[in-house]
Order: sequence, then C-alpha cells, then structure tokens
Amino acid sequence: MKFKKIVSTWLHSTNLQRTKEFMENLGLTTIAETEKLIIFTYAEGGPNTAYYLYPEPLNDGSPRRKGGVLAIEVDNIAEMLQKCKDAGICSTETQIYAQEQFISFLLEDPDENLFEIIQQKE
Repeated sequence: MKFKKIVSTWLHSTNLQRTKEFMENLGLTTIAETEKLIIFTYAEGGPNTAYYLYPEPLNDGSPRRKGGVLAIEVDNIAEMLQKCKDAGICSTETQIYAQEQFISFLLEDPDENLFEIIQQKE
C-alpha cells in the first residue's frame, strides 16, 4: 500500500514510547530516536514527522504544539482503515467520508493530534 505524508510536521509527545507504538501501528518507520525526540519516515516519501518530548522546544521554536490536522495520503483507504481498526488505533465505528476531491477518515494520536487519512478520487 502506498503511504505518503503531505506536509512536514513537528509535534509534542507526552510519552514517546506510546507515540512510537501508535506511529508504528500506523505503518511508519523510526529513522532517528533519542530520549527527547523520535523521527518517523514514510515509505512512499514525503516529509518526515518528528515528535519532541514535551516540554522540549520544537524545531521552529514553538513552545507547545497540539492539534492541527496532519494529512496522510494512501492509495487504498479501506485497507488502511481496517489496519487501523485491527491495531486498535481508531474506533471500530470510524467511517470513511467523501469530500470534493478525496475520501478520508480521521484518527487521533495519544496526544490528541488529529490525522486525516485521505485517498484521491479517481
């Protein structure tokens, strides 16, 4: 399955181990890890996602970042949704919604950052 991050992201985590488990269940690979930082990469490319252990400052100097919507593009959204349900990282009631240009579903990481998983309409 193709899996691509659309924009670069720096976020805070209150528990890096819990965040790592969530991101690995989502299908990402850890490329760097310290006591205060984990960087994840996407198999099909796109900018990486970095989590800093709160209260470490982020790359851009932001003192605290929570929330926002992080878009990740996949080529088979039904397969991705089932994978997330099987891994227990989204509710069994999570549904796919149709937008104008794509279909999507939402899930939250352990620190309530919102991810939108999208698939372009053909």
